[in-house]
Amino acid sequence: KIRDTNSKAYNVREEIYDSNDYVALNGNYFFEAIEKTDGYSIKLNSVEIEDYDAFYNSYNREAPSYNGVSPKHIVMINVTVKNDSNTDGCLPFKGFGIYNGALYIPIDFEALNMIDPKINGSSVLQLKENSEVTLSFPFSAMPLDEAVNSNKLNDVLENEDLYLCVCEFPVRKLILIRK
Repeated sequence: KIRDTNSKAYNVREEIYDSNDYVALNGNYFFEAIEKTDGYSIKLNSVEIEDYDAFYNSYNREAPSYNGVSPKHIVMINVTVKNDSNTDGCLPFKGFGIYNGALYIPIDFEALNMIDPKINGSSVLQLKENSEVTLSFPFSAMPLDEAVNSNKLNDVLENEDLYLCVCEFPVRKLILIRK
């Protein structure tokens, strides 16, 4: 039964792109095909790893902690999103994530709302056709990742390849953000 089940498993194809190139989404999506991402493309402009506490302090806010544990780093990613001729699609950026193997680092929505109060909790980007926008997204590790092995996590962030996921299905598209 196990072999039969595994033989029927859905395998997602991965494509890896270099930074500074526009990655066309071509109808690929995060959650549902109704996102209609044809015409949307994303370019990675820059990546900065900042001190988590200092980042929050720069906004006159105390850095949040979970059970006394807070991340060491916050990863700031700046992207340009273009929409060429799409009138009814959207990009749910809540699906964006940084990967390194099984390690997943999500957007820090508390920090995102602090950076840009106009976001106001929204997690979907819908651009007018034939337009573009440049945005910065903060990513920070999940509390469990920090609590289990923060030294390994910080070593990965500081020294290993990371990938920005810009869509999941049917093709997972990843942008190499640093070597």
